Amino acid sequence: MSNYTTELRKIKESLVDDALSQYTIFSEDYRKPLNTKIKQHFWYNEIGLESVDQFLFQLRVKMNEIMPYYNQMYEAELIKR
Repeated sequence: MSNYTTELRKIKESLVDDALSQYTIFSEDYRKPLNTKIKQHFWYNEIGLESVDQFLFQLRVKMNEIMPYYNQMYEAELIKR
């Protein structure tokens, strides 16, 4: 139950999916499984921002900041195999 802001599960899933479709990823085949893991992990968490628009903006920013690093890690794992 949310106390201060809305929970992720109360946002239209299509809005979250759209925000999660805009970051670079090492393989498009892995985007859907990764996005599913992200949504499941945070499903009952509050978004922590005043509006859904602010949350979606910050989600896009964060994913664009962190994914170049994680893409390198994923690609390195593929080389090991």
